[in-house]
Amino acid sequence: MGTQEPTFLILTALAAQPLHGYGVIRSVSELSHGEVNSGAGALAAQAERLRRNAATAETELDRRGGIVPGLSFTAGAA
Repeated sequence: MGTQEPTFLILTALAAQPLHGYGVIRSVSELSHGEVNSGAGALAAQAERLRRNAATAETELDRRGGIVPGLSFTAGAA
């Protein structure tokens, strides 16, 4: 499994519908056919990484005068 796969699975789960922590964990497990079983701590770490990356992208786009995308994800909710 590549290091990017869990992040891809999280984004795939959230693309289908808004989910809270447990729903994301369950959906990631289902999408990976049980191969990826993240706990709440791993999910929170990945959510923080996604937030930092999104903030960096927003800052870069805003600085260039482009469209600033929004990111909606609540990692702390279970």
